[in-house]
Amino acid sequence: LLQDATAPLTTLNSPDDEFSIDVTIPVQCMVEDSTLILPAGESKSWLTGFYDPCIGDPKQLRVRYLFWGRLHEVVINDE
Repeated sequence: LLQDATAPLTTLNSPDDEFSIDVTIPVQCMVEDSTLILPAGESKSWLTGFYDPCIGDPKQLRVRYLFWGRLHEVVINDE
């Protein structure tokens, strides 16, 4: 069960401030047979429901989900 998926951002102007974009619904649409499949080696900003508000800045995808009743989290660096 997907809890939430966010794309945390750090802007060049204020690197200590963290912002995020809620991509829970687009990520949930990519789940098939309880498996999330994301294309490797390319920016996630090109995926349906994603966008790149800080072009050129490093980004990550953070996914929190329940598996066997326990909360898990994975953080994926954007290529």
